[in-house]
Amino acid sequence: MSYQKRELFGAGIVAALVLLNMLQAVSGATLSGELRQWHKATLTFAGPSTSETAATNPFLDYRLNVTFTQDSTSYVVPGYYCADGNAANTGASSGNKWCVHFAPPSTGTWNWQASFRQGTGIAVSNAGGTSTHFDGVNLRYQVPFSHLSPTKQQNPQFHYSII
Repeated sequence: MSYQKRELFGAGIVAALVLLNMLQAVSGATLSGELRQWHKATLTFAGPSTSETAATNPFLDYRLNVTFTQDSTSYVVPGYYCADGNAANTGASSGNKWCVHFAPPSTGTWNWQASFRQGTGIAVSNAGGTSTHFDGVNLRYQVPFSHLSPTKQQNPQFHYSII
């Protein structure tokens, strides 16, 4: 890697860390993963405390969509209830974390806006529901170049994944 590329890489990392701190302070969301083209990043929001067995079902009675936009390109990515944010490893069945995964297909400035709605069966309907918790929260972040080419990615045509 040339000196100039290392300088840009270092500046990109510093900018990403500053943006991560701003993101958490302003939105109540945390961003984990690599903020790089084709790398999965996870937005985790602090929302209502609930459990998998609650009367208000977190999988059916809440709908989380995050719209990621760059210029005229937009992706609406569905989110999900993730209990304590690490339920796959902890086995937690309750918590207040809600997650969305996104792998930006291009470098540059990306904006995102959360839509978080509550209502009976709203996750499987087109109903408007009621705005709740972090609905409407938005921010922008910068995606620096990646050292990986899309051919080295497992499935570069997929822009998000749901786990």
